[in-house]
Amino acid sequence: MLTLNRLSKFLYIARQNGWKRAVSFSWDYLKRRLSNLGNRQQASNNLYLYQAAYQSQGKIALSVVTPVYNTDPDVLEECFQSVLGQTYKNWEFCLCDDGSTREETIRVLKK
Repeated sequence: MLTLNRLSKFLYIARQNGWKRAVSFSWDYLKRRLSNLGNRQQASNNLYLYQAAYQSQGKIALSVVTPVYNTDPDVLEECFQSVLGQTYKNWEFCLCDDGSTREETIRVLKK
């Protein structure tokens, strides 16, 4: 679950060390969290969160914020498909482009 503390840390790292390091930090955190899914209690907690989200369809708005800077177009497309494929309906997808200069990235973002 993304908490305000985790988001603040992400933004702090992005400001201090750039977006690449912040994304790397988040990816490492996500890998650690996923590796804990083998833990029965963690899996039970995740199931509870998914059930709560499903039962509250439309009541809780979620924002998916994704930083972008000259990102590979295939990675962007995969990201888009992943977000669009969610079953939860009340969300917004925010792309934060940090001045990409790569033509392919700009083309995909304009799509």
